[in-house]
Amino acid sequence: MSKSFFRKVAYGLNIETELPNSPLDWAISQIQNVAPVAWSGNIPTGESLLKKNASFIYENRKVLRVRYKNDALGYRNARRELKFKLGKEYHEYLEYAIRHSTALKNKAPVYERFVNFWANHFAITDKDELPNYITGAMHREIIRPALTGSFEDLLFNTTTSWAMIHNLDNSKSIGPDSRKAQYRSQRGKTVTINENHARELLELHTVSPNAGYNQGDVVQLTYLMTGWRHPHSKDRLECNPVTFDWHFHQPGSFKILGRTYDDGGGDGESMLRDVIRELAQHEHCRKFISFKLCRHFITDYPTDEMVKPVIMAWEDTNGNLKSIHEAVLNQAFKYSENHPKFQNPEDWFLQVANLWELSWPASEKDMQYNFKERPNKKMRRVRGVLKQLGHLPFRPKQPNGFSDLEADWLSPELLLRRISLLNTIANHRRANFQPKLKIEKIPELIEKNFDNHREILALIGQSSYASDKFISLFASKWMLRA
Repeated sequence: MSKSFFRKVAYGLNIETELPNSPLDWAISQIQNVAPVAWSGNIPTGESLLKKNASFIYENRKVLRVRYKNDALGYRNARRELKFKLGKEYHEYLEYAIRHSTALKNKAPVYERFVNFWANHFAITDKDELPNYITGAMHREIIRPALTGSFEDLLFNTTTSWAMIHNLDNSKSIGPDSRKAQYRSQRGKTVTINENHARELLELHTVSPNAGYNQGDVVQLTYLMTGWRHPHSKDRLECNPVTFDWHFHQPGSFKILGRTYDDGGGDGESMLRDVIRELAQHEHCRKFISFKLCRHFITDYPTDEMVKPVIMAWEDTNGNLKSIHEAVLNQAFKYSENHPKFQNPEDWFLQVANLWELSWPASEKDMQYNFKERPNKKMRRVRGVLKQLGHLPFRPKQPNGFSDLEADWLSPELLLRRISLLNTIANHRRANFQPKLKIEKIPELIEKNFDNHREILALIGQSSYASDKFISLFASKWMLRA
């Protein structure tokens, strides 16, 4: 077993953490139950945040833009006050603080790594107000509690979540033969169909293009998914909870990947669950996501030998996520010695924070907000660091999320950003991070986390200053990869 395993599937072992007798059992024990959120401060519910989102959009769109139609400066000032009142910036900062506090303090870092994998798999893009109010709550309330159940349930719940319905525009779809379409046609209005959600459900969330689906399958799935939407109302606009509205649903039967789905004369609501079940059990879904899991936790280009046990665990348990994750951990443990994996910026920084014992993130007390002014620097810390590193998990630009490939992170600019951050921690504004690890403890830390500890000690021994030793360690190729 390579000691890199502790960083490959978690965030390393700091000085205070006892070396496990059985590293694999240590990791597997952390995925048996839903790990708790480690935050004693206020945690707003997704429902309350959706209401705030509704209030912000309504006040901004229907009140301020009308009131200050010919007063650009007045509009900017009023919108700024509205942002503070409804915590438009603050809630994203809070979600990042909760995310990092949980990763470092709930004693189940392996579980957190899987939460983050699935959150990126079901990526919610940087669109509208989603990162400000919705994305973090979706990760906490939909993805986190689902990781001890089935992939089918996780898939259905994310597919029908407000975040995904809005992100991929399913509310814009109206079945061309639906009751709503007939009503609109009588009044000379157009009927639209939006393929985004159906396409990404096939391409990114389940079977991948390897399944050989075609445009016809996408269109048929789009028709099947009509009716799943967030209703529009005068006071909350589009920010109402997701429901199935049969008035918008395209009636009839649909053929997707060779299988026919028929509502049997009903309203069509149950058909989405049926197609989700088939997609979750599809051979290419198992292969595609098993490969992605191995890519994330083992190496950029996992072999068939690496991936096969994960696929088998999926088949044997009909998609039980605990069993799938356990198979991933077994493979990561087996191949940890000779297959280093480049760490994305957030995972790398959380390892730095854990091993260097940084005062991170801001405390619950520091995150208390008065909703009257811009959140202060302490509140903005986590997002600021992630932005500096080029990795804001709530703001991927594309629906396929952030890359897991080393080539996409290994650029001079992104490496210099990491070194710049280390320099800040070691030499400047120490009150922002307050590292607790003492220089004399470095040999013990290195021996606990690295197989080639003598080589690393020789490297950092060339530095004269303590700050340079820390930078040499955490910017080294051995720390960048696990």
